[in-house]
Amino acid sequence: MDDEKAEIKKTIRMGPSDYQSLVDYSEDHPELGGESNIIRTAIKEYINRDARSTPGSDNETGIFIPLTETVLTALRVIKGEGLFRTEEDFVIDLLNDALNPKKQGAYSEAFVTAQTLQKIPL
Repeated sequence: MDDEKAEIKKTIRMGPSDYQSLVDYSEDHPELGGESNIIRTAIKEYINRDARSTPGSDNETGIFIPLTETVLTALRVIKGEGLFRTEEDFVIDLLNDALNPKKQGAYSEAFVTAQTLQKIPL
């Protein structure tokens, strides 16, 4: 088996209340693909949030908005479908258009696609 594709198994310890919260959440959101997928996604989200919380240089202008991995994936799908040149262009256009109803259909389809892709192990 290729070492890069080999899965690493890791055991985590949880208290009964934390585990029950995970089970309840998993049951309330079956579209997320079960407990293991929820844990993997949560770890990715935590790492991404932590990486984004590093302050930039003093010369930067603008604002920083932390986005979930699902939202970032949706932005990549929108860009990949050629709806926008960059993810930033999408956000700027979204703000400028204040959620123009003519564009909402394509955006929600991209978000559903991103949610589906999150369920598929890569």
